Amino acid sequence: MTSQNDGGLELEADGFVQRFPAIWLRDNCPCAECLDPDSGQKLKDITELPDRLAVSAAQETGEWVLVTFAPDGHRSTFSRSWLAAHALGSGDMDPRTIGDIADYMTGITRMSAAKANAQDTWLGQPGNSSKNSDIFERMWRSNADPRLFQIAEMRDAGAQQDYAKLHIRKSEVADLTKKHEWLVHVGALPPDQQQVAPASAGGAGAPAPTGGATGQW
Repeated sequence: MTSQNDGGLELEADGFVQRFPAIWLRDNCPCAECLDPDSGQKLKDITELPDRLAVSAAQETGEWVLVTFAPDGHRSTFSRSWLAAHALGSGDMDPRTIGDIADYMTGITRMSAAKANAQDTWLGQPGNSSKNSDIFERMWRSNADPRLFQIAEMRDAGAQQDYAKLHIRKSEVADLTKKHEWLVHVGALPPDQQQVAPASAGGAGAPAPTGGATGQW
């Protein structure tokens, strides 16, 4: 197991090299500081992660892999089986896994790029100014869910549905809808992506954050 040149992680298993981007690993950290042990919800916004995040060290202990991140020294413990199921690898791996992480990384890039434009839009709206820009920061942290940006990168409705079924609970649909509406309001996401969820997701006519996602888990 070695750190990649780009600061990510490489893990050798069964003759194959499994690759993990540092920001993806950190965003999926399962520790109690990052993930609610009861609800399974993330407690950290990806925009709060340190700049120039990288894997500084990795240590194997049986089934477990302890990862240390720079520059803040945060530590995360992952099971090898979980890592194997989510690795970004070679052509010998399931292409859906590679596609999922590619969408994830593209979504993160899109979210980061959208923030500056969203803030400009927000500042131009009545009642807002640079004097209360801290309000925008709080609103952004509360509403900028990476999953919405990841789904926005998917042009195929079927892919959106598949992603939603894996990553969005039914109980989250209403909350994500509100987040999506705010992101559209400040121009971070285009309005034409708002559609209507099936009745099974939240009742007939219930709005969904993207392409008709049911949010089933």
